[in-house]
Amino acid sequence: DAQGREVRVDVAAHGSGTGFAAVKSGQADVVASSRPIKDRELVELERLGDLKSQAAEHVIAIDGLAIILHPHNPLTALSTEQLAQVFSGQIKTWEALGGSGGGIHLYARDDQSGTWETFKELVLTRGAHVLSPTAQRFESSEQLSDAVSQDPRAIGFIGLPYVRAAKAVAIVDGESQPMFPLDSLIASEDYPLSRRLFFYLPPGASNPWAKALIAFTQSAKGQAVVAQA
Repeated sequence: DAQGREVRVDVAAHGSGTGFAAVKSGQADVVASSRPIKDRELVELERLGDLKSQAAEHVIAIDGLAIILHPHNPLTALSTEQLAQVFSGQIKTWEALGGSGGGIHLYARDDQSGTWETFKELVLTRGAHVLSPTAQRFESSEQLSDAVSQDPRAIGFIGLPYVRAAKAVAIVDGESQPMFPLDSLIASEDYPLSRRLFFYLPPGASNPWAKALIAFTQSAKGQAVVAQA
């Protein structure tokens, strides 16, 4: 800090749900979440104040989910309905999508993940689909992406910063044109799998560094970091 004293910040990244649990148990000051707080979590944390209030809920960025394939997969676009049928197990082969390679291998984030919650809401729940039990589940975004990039039959979903060596495809929603997860389409929330990223700070929080972190994310310097990431 300004007086030369060390400030320590511990960051744990195990999925959005674990953040709200950590605040509830007093182990965390701030929740970083890739989905809005759930009604159940609001009730569980109401002793800390209204976490949906303007003082507590802070949008720090707009992100997008990328649907990723092996880099040599020739497919370039998929519709949200095709994605729902693939991840629910109704479509089982690449040939059914106009590709080749046989059976489709599904890769998904785990149940604690805000990325999973967003995918479930935007893709599966709309058509009353549920995730196929054959899907491999991952706690780590990096591990999921790397697994997809090494499996020619794979398909997965991931937050945009974690595409890594995999290949992102364009998404069609209804009558829309195919849209790749481009910064401009995500920023305008036109990309079908856009989502908001949040910081949640309980209204009665007393840690001055937590408040300073929130203020920094909303500043020009903080938003420059967001744009770079």
